[in-house]
Parts: sequence; C-alpha cells; structure tokens
Amino acid sequence: MLLIYCGLQVMNTSEGQQDIVFDCPHCGKSLVIDRRGAGMQIRCPECNGTVTVPQPDYDEVSAEDLRLHELEDALQDCKRELSELTEELNYVSVRRAHLEKLRARSLKCFERIDRDLSAMEQAIQRIRVALLDAGFSPAGGDSDSASDTESDTE
Repeated sequence: MLLIYCGLQVMNTSEGQQDIVFDCPHCGKSLVIDRRGAGMQIRCPECNGTVTVPQPDYDEVSAEDLRLHELEDALQDCKRELSELTEELNYVSVRRAHLEKLRARSLKCFERIDRDLSAMEQAIQRIRVALLDAGFSPAGGDSDSASDTESDTE
C-alpha cells in the first residue's frame, strides 16, 4: 500500500513498517529507505551524491511509534540520570576518602589525648598520695588544718 504524507510517498511493508520513497535531488532516481532513516544523510546509489532523507510529517502516528518515542525519551532520561549518579558517586567516593583520612587523624588525636589524660590522672593520684604522706588532709579538710596552724602560731 502506498500512502502520501506531505508530498512524500510512504509505503507500508508486510511487517507494518513504513518506508519513505523520495527522489534524489541530484539525478532524480527514486529512492526507498526505512522510516527510521528520516533525517539521515545517505549516498545516492546512482550518482553518489549526498542526499538528506526527508522527514515525513505524519498526521497520524501509530501507537507503536508513540511507544517507541516514549521509550527513546525514557532511555535518554535514564542515560542522563546515570551520568548524574555516576558523577555524584565519584564525588561521594572522593569525599568519603577525605573523611576517612580525617577520621584516622582524629582517632590518633583522641588516643594521644586519652594517654595524656591517663598520665595526668596518675600524676594527680601520686600528688595526692604524697600530700597525704606529708600530713595534708584531703580536700574539704583543709580548713581545719588551716585553723590548727593558726592556733599553733598564737
């Protein structure tokens, strides 16, 4: 079956696919190409001239064509999203590596602070023992010691 859309002949093939029939602008040879070739540049087999396959303006688009167009759009969206996600993954990977380095440094600092704090607590304990051995009473009892010292001096 031969259909004409906007001056272009479009043939239905047995599988329901449509071919575009047009003439070479250089030599006039009649050319036929699958509808998916619309907009492509091809070489004319007769004169070897470069020909741009015309794009027919269909008044009615089949459900299959609409579905194909929707799928192509969805594929482009998925590719764009994949690209964005890949870029974000790369950023997150670099950021994670940086944060892991900071974490390792922080852990070393905390370990050093913990060692220093432990050493200070041990030193304070040794000072308390030395003060007790020297006769000083624990904190809170110093006021009695001070009054005893004052009465001795009077």
